[in-house]
Amino acid sequence: MYVIMSTVAAVGGFLFGYDLSVSSGAMIFLRREFHLTPYQMGFATGSALLGCMLGPVCGGWLSDVVGRRKALMIAALPFGLGAIGTAIPRNIVEFIIFRLIG
Repeated sequence: MYVIMSTVAAVGGFLFGYDLSVSSGAMIFLRREFHLTPYQMGFATGSALLGCMLGPVCGGWLSDVVGRRKALMIAALPFGLGAIGTAIPRNIVEFIIFRLIG
C-alpha cells in the first residue's frame, strides 16, 4: 500500500514539475501576446504554486465531506476548466485566474 501511495505522490510531483517547465516555455509567447512586464511574467508562472497551496486544503475538506472517490470526480471539473481557460485566455488576468483554478 505504501508503495502505491509513494508512486502516486512521485508521479504527481513529476507532473507538476512538467507543468511548470511547459508554462515557462510558454511565457515567451505570453509576454509577446499580452506585453507583460517581468513582474507579470513571474506572477503568471508562480500562480500555479498559489493554487497548489489552496488545493489540498479544499480537497481535504471535500474528501471528508463526500469521500475520496467523489472528491476526485469533483476535482476533475475545475482541473478541466483550468486547462481550457489557460489555453484560450483573452488577457493575462484570465490566464492567472485559470492557472489558480487548475
